[in-house]
Amino acid sequence: MNCIINKLEYDLSEIEKLGWNQYVDKFMLEFPQKLYKYFPNTTTNILDTNGNLDKQVNFSQISLIENTIFMQNPEEFDDPFDTNIFTDNVTFISLRLKYYLTKANIKFNDFDTIENLTYLLSIELHKLFSPDLAWFTYKEKLKFLFKAENDDSSDSLNIQLFIEIMVAKLQNNAEWDSAIWYAINHESNHMLNPKKAFRISSFTTSPYLVRMWSTYANYHKGFCIEYDSSHYNPQDKVNNTIYHNTLPAIYTDDIVDTSEMQSRYLSTPGYTEQDMWDSFFHGLLRKSTLWKDQNEWRYILPSSRTRDIEKDKQGFSTPYLKISKVYIGKKMPMRQRKQLIELCNKLNIPYVGVTNNPKVYEMVDCQKNCEECINENT
Repeated sequence: MNCIINKLEYDLSEIEKLGWNQYVDKFMLEFPQKLYKYFPNTTTNILDTNGNLDKQVNFSQISLIENTIFMQNPEEFDDPFDTNIFTDNVTFISLRLKYYLTKANIKFNDFDTIENLTYLLSIELHKLFSPDLAWFTYKEKLKFLFKAENDDSSDSLNIQLFIEIMVAKLQNNAEWDSAIWYAINHESNHMLNPKKAFRISSFTTSPYLVRMWSTYANYHKGFCIEYDSSHYNPQDKVNNTIYHNTLPAIYTDDIVDTSEMQSRYLSTPGYTEQDMWDSFFHGLLRKSTLWKDQNEWRYILPSSRTRDIEKDKQGFSTPYLKISKVYIGKKMPMRQRKQLIELCNKLNIPYVGVTNNPKVYEMVDCQKNCEECINENT
């Protein structure tokens, strides 16, 4: 199975073997001198606590003024396949049941159904319980059964969380099998969406992509910002973060079931470098070949960098590479065009209009002076 990365074809299995560090090192050598991001140049209504209009904000222009980018929640992406780390729920639950049975030294058949695995586990859990037993004591017995009594490693903490959730259901008079399923489904819901832990901002390597202008720049009414990477300073902490976390997308039509990997995350002591590479390789960098013309590079940061995760459901803004030019959409209304040009002049940022190539289907720099166009139409 082949894939496309930064416009070149690679063997997907060879890319997987690179691992996190080698992938970063390899493509840092190919880091584009210029990266581009398209903006709609539209205003957003901000409501007050009563649901009334408080103000209107143009976040596109804020990104230009502050030289920042918006780190988006991958769940908000327009492509449903984008960053989609596929895990089969039934397989994941089966693996987790087998994990708990193994921890408790309970024999089972690898080909057992989920129902039978649940039955085997519920029988053993029921043996440890008696009506006159305090729930706290019962939970301590379960920790001993699953070998998680005096350990603060991540796998033991996950087991303890499983026990807490399951016992809470039992306290509400749930059946044993229902309580087990509920606790494992909680693990499933948490692990099957690891992209919740990251925020992404996407770039491309050209300001002339028609589909990008149509999709992300408000049907050519927006603008495109050029970011300059030629001033890389390894001593600059912010720059280092940008260069090591801006990576090329992996375009492939291959989707892998990551159930076993996701289950392993819960069963190992800590989030390893291999675990991180699995998340990036199988999800965060993965994209359909239908979009290969974008030649996308992604700046990826953990959402834990934000001060308030609860307020970070959509994303957050962060500084990025220095802005070196603004490309103005062909269909931007004259009044907005004039306002944007005035803003660019104030910020001392060069700008150019983008128009149709009269000979082929592509966008090119407009040869006319932008101010001339404005004067001609006012």
